[in-house]
Amino acid sequence: MNVFLRSLALLGLFAVTPVKAELLYGVGFANNLVGPQLEWAGRHYTAYVLPGMLAKEGGFDVKDLRWVVGARYRLDGGTTVTDGFYVGAVAGDLGKHNHVKRYGAGVELGHQWVTTNLRWTLGAGVAALESKKCEDYRSRGACRNEDTKKSTDKDIEPALILTATLMLRR
Repeated sequence: MNVFLRSLALLGLFAVTPVKAELLYGVGFANNLVGPQLEWAGRHYTAYVLPGMLAKEGGFDVKDLRWVVGARYRLDGGTTVTDGFYVGAVAGDLGKHNHVKRYGAGVELGHQWVTTNLRWTLGAGVAALESKKCEDYRSRGACRNEDTKKSTDKDIEPALILTATLMLRR
């Protein structure tokens, strides 16, 4: 969790946006997390928050609210109101497991397409997920045996990040 807090602090420093910016709202997707997304878009970079629910086979898990925050910076000298590539930082619940929250932080590379009223993005990247002990996500009875406990502990591990957004512009 300590690594996660440090990553979140660095993300906050990266996401400092100017006062003059555009507020965008729409729908976001990040590693099976789907929900409404708010984005603060400056000239060359943006910051966003995505609260949502985990999508699963039978629909959404409405009892399990999760979140992701991030920031993106336009590459190639472009602005946030033109088509082009971006690099970003992402933090939040990036694990894809039901009823097991795995916080992490990572980086992404993506592309955005912009029209007069819409901006949509597709991105992919890698993240480091926090470690979890057996007791954090299984019943106490399942973690009594020392061999079972060691085999089910999860170390810090890499994860693939997939993101997509569809935002409305004013």
